[in-house]
Amino acid sequence: MKGLRRRRGFTLIEILVVIALMGVASTLGAQMLTKVTDCWRQTSIRAELDAMAENVFERLGKDFADVLSADVSGVPMVGITRDLTAHAQYRGQTLADDTLLLRIRTSTGPARPLTGATVMYRVEREDKRDLLVQTIGDLLTDIPIGGRIEMLPNADVLSLCFEYETKTGEWTRPKEEEGWFEKNLPRAVRVTLVLADHDHPYEQVVRRKVFAVHVD
Repeated sequence: MKGLRRRRGFTLIEILVVIALMGVASTLGAQMLTKVTDCWRQTSIRAELDAMAENVFERLGKDFADVLSADVSGVPMVGITRDLTAHAQYRGQTLADDTLLLRIRTSTGPARPLTGATVMYRVEREDKRDLLVQTIGDLLTDIPIGGRIEMLPNADVLSLCFEYETKTGEWTRPKEEEGWFEKNLPRAVRVTLVLADHDHPYEQVVRRKVFAVHVD
């Protein structure tokens, strides 16, 4: 009868095996959770950067829609070309660091006189920030300094590039540092942005958009 008595409980080996399996399961679970969390964070940051880029393009689109010809404004549209290589975050890459000055109308209608303004888009690189800044000044101002707006306070602009479509359909940047469009404006302007999250600089997006210029 003693030999038929049922054994109760677990042996020490069985308990150790269970503990080992639980450890493996918890480790795999933690790794999967980390990967899911990192993927969600990366997707969230990139979606936010995409939204920021679209906001910039929307603002640019409104200004391009109001561009004045040099004959009307009396001053040219100006594209300033500069390449940037001296920033440690770029790891020696050559990136565009361009500036664009647009002459735009600020009032319309038969009962209102035509007035205009100069809008400048450029990147300010100081205090460990790379901020896309819009400044607005009088129409005849060479370099506007008033009406300063930081367009992307939560993102750094690694690269800002303006390319211009010629009458032959080619895209180009001015060979010299400054391109003055006095008589004939470009058919279109192609804008390329490389944005990085300020707190996670390795999270970056590249966005490009073309804006037609309907003024000769």
